[in-house]
Amino acid sequence: MAGYIGAKVGTVTANAADIKGDITATDTTPELILKNTSEEDTEGGREGKITFKGEQSGGEETTLAQIESAHDGTADDEKGDLVFKTNDGNDGASPTERLRLDSSGDMLLSSPDPSFTITNTTHEDTDGGREGTIVFKGEQSGGELSTLAEIEASHDGTADDEKGDLIFKTNDGNDGASPTEAMRIDSNGNVGIGTATIPAADAAYVTVGTNDYAISHYGFSNNSFFDGSSYKARRAASGHILQMGDDFNLYNAASVSAGAAQSLVENLRITQAGALKAVGAGSTMSSGNMHSFTTELANTYTLMVRNDHSTPLSQYLVELKFNNSSPDGSSAKFLQCRDGTTARLNINSDGDVQNHDNSYGAISDQKLKEQISDASEQWDDVKALRIRKFKFKTDVATGDSDNHWRLGVVAQEVEASGMNKLIKEEADVEVDDEGVLTETGTTTKTVKYSILYMKAVKALQEAMARIETLETKVAALEGE
Repeated sequence: MAGYIGAKVGTVTANAADIKGDITATDTTPELILKNTSEEDTEGGREGKITFKGEQSGGEETTLAQIESAHDGTADDEKGDLVFKTNDGNDGASPTERLRLDSSGDMLLSSPDPSFTITNTTHEDTDGGREGTIVFKGEQSGGELSTLAEIEASHDGTADDEKGDLIFKTNDGNDGASPTEAMRIDSNGNVGIGTATIPAADAAYVTVGTNDYAISHYGFSNNSFFDGSSYKARRAASGHILQMGDDFNLYNAASVSAGAAQSLVENLRITQAGALKAVGAGSTMSSGNMHSFTTELANTYTLMVRNDHSTPLSQYLVELKFNNSSPDGSSAKFLQCRDGTTARLNINSDGDVQNHDNSYGAISDQKLKEQISDASEQWDDVKALRIRKFKFKTDVATGDSDNHWRLGVVAQEVEASGMNKLIKEEADVEVDDEGVLTETGTTTKTVKYSILYMKAVKALQEAMARIETLETKVAALEGE
C-alpha cells in the first residue's frame, strides 16, 4: 500500500508500492497513514512498514533500511512497537532490527556491538564544555515530574585536546532540575566520590569526600597524594599514608601548608614474613624477621600490656611459649634483658633465672609496714623439714638422666610437718588455640621457698644463739 498527502511531485505506482520522487505536504497538519486491515491480535501483527531502497552503481536494487510498526503482545488491545531496521551488507531484503520502542516506552538497542552516540557540535575548549547529558526523570505520586539523576560527559581542562570527564549526578531531594555531582572519573582515570576536585596524581586515585582521603595503587592516604615526584598535602594538616606493597607500611607526616611537599616518617611495618615492627618518632626501624617495638622517648613505657576487666580471674597478661618443642635448657630462652653492652637477666627455657649481679630482692621499706615484731622460733619447723632429692616427671619423659636430679622439698610433706601457710594450691588450666583458659578440674601445689629461706635464717639465728650459750658455758667450765 502507498499514499501521500498534499501536492504530489513525482510518480506513485500503487501496485508496486514504490514512490519515485518526492512527496510533499502543503497544509498545516500533514499526515501519512499506513493502515493494515488484517483483524488480528498476534505479536508482531497489524504491521505497517516503510522500506528504504536504493540502486547500487551497477543498477542493482537493494533494501537499505525499514521502519516498521506492529502490535505489541497478544491481547485484544491497542499496544504497539516501533521498530527500526538497517542492512548490515548481507541482509538482502530483510534488514536487521537495531532499535525498538515498545508499548511501555522502553528503548531496546540490538547489535553485536551496540553503541549510542551523543554529539555536541559546539566548537569549544572550555573546562566542562562540549557536554552531553543523559537525564533520568520520573513522576511522583502526585504526578509531578522530577529529575532523579544525570550522567554527563564533558571536556576536562581548557586545552585544545580530547580529554574528557564522566560525571554522575544524583538528586538529594532538594536539587530540582540540577542534581548534585556524586562521582567523577577524570581523564587520568582518577575517581572522585562526593567531590569534583581530584589530586593531580601520577596514577589512578579514588578521592572520597572532602579530598582528605584517597585510595590509589600506593595504598590509602589521608591528606596526602603523590604527584609523580613527592607526596604533597591536600590541606594544611598532618598527613597519613597506609602503603601496601611487598610490605604493609604506615607513614605519618607533620603538618605543612596545602600543596607543600610532606616529610614522611614510617611508624609501622608488617613484613612479608608477618613480622610486626613499630617505631616512635626519631627511631630506626629494625631489620630481621622478628617483631619489634622501638622508641627513643625517655621517662615512659616502650610497651605496656593492660587488662581493664574488673574481675579478670584466671586471665593471663602474657604467655611466652615454645609451641612445638620443649628445649628445657639454657640455650633457648623465654626472656633476655639487655642494656647497650651486656645481658643482665635471663629466663632460660628450663625455667632457670640468671641475674648479672646475683641480687634478688623484695619491697621492704619500713614506711610500708606496720605491726612489726620479732618472729617466733623456727627451730622446730626447720627441723621438721624433709630435704629431698627428686626428678620431675616431665624431665624423665624426655629420657632419664642423672642431670635431672633436683634438691628441695615436697609440698605435701611440708603440709604434713604443720607449715600449711607455705603451701599455695592453684587450679590447673589449659589454653585452646584461641587463647581461652579453661580449668581442668585438678590442682597443683607450690611452696613459698622465699619464706622457707627466711625461716631457715631465723632457725640459724636460734642455732647461733644456742651455740654461743654453749660456748659461754664451755668457757666457764674450762676456766675453773
